[in-house]
Amino acid sequence: MSIKSAPYYWVECDGCGATSTDGGDFSAWADAATAEEDAHGSDWTEVNGKHYCDGCDDPEGEDA
Repeated sequence: MSIKSAPYYWVECDGCGATSTDGGDFSAWADAATAEEDAHGSDWTEVNGKHYCDGCDDPEGEDA
C-alpha cells in the first residue's frame, strides 16, 4: 500500500480565521464546491468573495 496525497479544501473565515470544519465530522473536502456548500450550510456568509463564519457579527465592517 502506498500513501498518496491530493489537494483538499475547507473555507477559512476572512474575519477571524476560523475554519468551516471546526467541530464538524470532516476536516476537509475533496473539492472547493463542497467546502463552500458545507460552510453555507453552517450559516457562514459570503460578501464580495470573502467568507465569514457565523461568529463574525459585522462581516462588511459597517459598524466600525
